[in-house]
Amino acid sequence: MGVADNRREGCDGCDRSVVLGRLTTVSMPDGTQVACCPTCTPHARAAAERAELETASATCEGCRSTVETADVEDVVLTDGTVLSLCSACRAHQPNAGSEGTGSSPTASDARSAPDAGVTSSTEIAPSKRLCGHCREWIRAEPYRVTLVDDRVESLCPTCKETAVDEGIVVDVAMRRVDAREILDVDEDASAEEIRAAFQEQVKHAHPDRPTGTREAFRLVRGAYERLK
Repeated sequence: MGVADNRREGCDGCDRSVVLGRLTTVSMPDGTQVACCPTCTPHARAAAERAELETASATCEGCRSTVETADVEDVVLTDGTVLSLCSACRAHQPNAGSEGTGSSPTASDARSAPDAGVTSSTEIAPSKRLCGHCREWIRAEPYRVTLVDDRVESLCPTCKETAVDEGIVVDVAMRRVDAREILDVDEDASAEEIRAAFQEQVKHAHPDRPTGTREAFRLVRGAYERLK
């Protein structure tokens, strides 16, 4: 805070030198205090109120509504995506677990679990996922898309096609469901079965084979890398 003389100080809003007695101290939600002239004081108070409201509220990534921060919890999907959902969206999120509990694992659950990040047979897995663009729940495995601004989003098939048509897609990662189809393996195939399927497909897809092409080999290898 700049001091012009013993009777005047600078306003933290406009930096003008103001008579000390005309400055008003406004407390911000983060604990800082600003000294403002009569012109800047209303704006500082309004900014403090907005900041306080923003601190007390949050946006649900499911319905996009603004709710109290206490009503929002992070939900971890089996693909590692973390969504901040309100209680209503958590209640409507379909989940399929081996025990049928219908509850969603939270971020704190994932951090405290001894094998966090490793999918197990008893993991509660959502049967639907949220599209990062239209915010609709989808049953199909989403496409992991890298956009021209380097953002990576999980998109439903419709939004993925729209993004491709608009020319804003740099890369589309292979989905596990597509990888299984390429290697012709079941969803519950073991690592050994996946490796055997890969080796069998390579016999036909390798460019050195009469039936092989570079593109076919790239797809087979990409599918194996996605599943192994």
